[in-house]
Amino acid sequence: LQLPCECPDARHVYHLYVIQVNERDRIQRGLEKAGVASAVYYPQPLHLSEPCQFLGYGKGEFPVAERASQETLAIPLYPEMSAEHLEIVIAAVKRTVCTPEFG
Repeated sequence: LQLPCECPDARHVYHLYVIQVNERDRIQRGLEKAGVASAVYYPQPLHLSEPCQFLGYGKGEFPVAERASQETLAIPLYPEMSAEHLEIVIAAVKRTVCTPEFG
C-alpha cells in the first residue's frame, strides 16, 4: 500500500485520494464487500488510448504509467466526511490489503 505524498513546500488539495496497491482489482472487490466505494479513473495509460494512437507509442514504452494504470485506486475523501466514516474506510482498506483472502 502506497499513500499519496506531499512535497515539503506544498500542500495537496486532495481532489481525489488515490492509493497505489498491488492486486488493485482484489482490493476494490474487498472494499465493495465492506460497503466502501472506490474508483479507477485511468484503467488504461494515456499513451495506449485510442485518441493517442497516432503518436505511435506502444506497450512497454511508459512502464511507470502502465503500472499506475493497474495499481491506482481512489478511495473516499471529501470535506463533509465524518470521522466515523473515515475510520470505516481506513479499517476496510487495512483489512482488505492485509488479508489476501478478503476480496
